[in-house]
Amino acid sequence: MVKKMSNFEAKNFYKVYLTTHSLHSMLIPATAVACPLTPATATLRNCNGQCWQVDLVKCDNKMYFRKGWRRFIDENSVVDGNFLIFNYVGGCVFDVKIYEFDACEKSIPYVLSEESESESEDDGSDSDDAMNDEGADSMEVEDEEIHPEDYVQHLNPYFVAKTTKSSQRMNELYIPTGIAKDFGVSLEDGEKITFVDLYNRKSIGKVVKWKDQRTCIKGWRSVLNRNKVNLERDTCICEFLLENGQQAEMGVQTKSIQVHVISRRKPSESGIKASKKQKQK
Repeated sequence: MVKKMSNFEAKNFYKVYLTTHSLHSMLIPATAVACPLTPATATLRNCNGQCWQVDLVKCDNKMYFRKGWRRFIDENSVVDGNFLIFNYVGGCVFDVKIYEFDACEKSIPYVLSEESESESEDDGSDSDDAMNDEGADSMEVEDEEIHPEDYVQHLNPYFVAKTTKSSQRMNELYIPTGIAKDFGVSLEDGEKITFVDLYNRKSIGKVVKWKDQRTCIKGWRSVLNRNKVNLERDTCICEFLLENGQQAEMGVQTKSIQVHVISRRKPSESGIKASKKQKQK
């Protein structure tokens, strides 16, 4: 069970964000935090005053932000090279300012999503092996906790990919007809689409229109292989990235699809969180 921090001491510190090192957890400078009891919970507060609960864990005598860190990164649009300044204000709370490549503070839109994760049992996943598993390209969540709207930007069209195990069809990403109808997404036969994963790795797909008017994008297999997707366990959420300024007058124009891979695991025997999150409106 995650503990409230007692006798917690911290200094102000900074980090340069790199996905290769800090996507799933972030190493805290050795002298920045003193916390005798771990795992514990810290609060990260952005420039808008919104807060995220993040677990503080120790591995090999090193301190990390872990559970909740990935969500903080995603919802604050932190990218490679961003400069993060952590200012400790007391009460286990850090004010976090994010700076862009031009050395100016990043403007963060107010996040319209469900509330940050509440405290829960960690089912023993704080082992050294779990902490050092930087090779995993997916975010692991419990089976009943997957809510696609938590992973995409507000108003962006998205869908959950349905991938067949058939070797002939695995290379095809089927686009639900409701996407075009409900969101005005227009994909032309032969159009090239860029797949982007959470490491900003890109690959090109090609739109194919079938005779029955269904639409798919070929080139999906490379996304599955690169991200080590397990078709029985993982869920892929495909988010259309809209081109700025073209939605209103020309209809929704799409050239890129952000792929979110969420690794699903069975709930622990001790049970899943009973409380449901309420949406901010």
